[in-house]
Amino acid sequence: MNFYAPRCIDKVFGGYINCFLDDGTICDYETKQLVGQARFVFIFSVASLLKPDQAYRKLAEHGISFLQSHQCDHKHGGYYWEMKGRSVSNSAKRAYGHAFVLLAAAMATKAGISSAVPMIADTFDILERYFWREKEGLYLDEISDDWSEISPYRGQNANMHLKQPGTSDILRGYTKYI
Repeated sequence: MNFYAPRCIDKVFGGYINCFLDDGTICDYETKQLVGQARFVFIFSVASLLKPDQAYRKLAEHGISFLQSHQCDHKHGGYYWEMKGRSVSNSAKRAYGHAFVLLAAAMATKAGISSAVPMIADTFDILERYFWREKEGLYLDEISDDWSEISPYRGQNANMHLKQPGTSDILRGYTKYI
């Protein structure tokens, strides 16, 4: 917390600055990858639960606001993979990123951030509707922004974060916050 807060807050574009050198120097002011934005929401939400402090909660709310206002695709649904400032630089939809949005929204909700509540059901629905493949029992990795083109790439990152072998889907556990 001492390393990132509050220097990670992007007061120009919103959201969080994600690129720091070991000495704390910012190396990229603009790039906002979905996973990085969601991780900061998660971290600040956990911090607000561990140390009931409005400052950490406000830091988490800052990220939720950016995700909802800028990184969310308001036309097709879901979340863009990468932004440069407030412009979309990679419009792909990736299950890995959506897994982190779901985690961030669930933890923010647990921390009392009510604006995160609708993100849980919405992200869960996106994952189930577009990414889940019942026949294979796995989630797809990447789909175009309008959901029309599925990438042939298959890795384990998305499924590692969305499923646990031998147990029910992690996703099912998040629904308790809806």
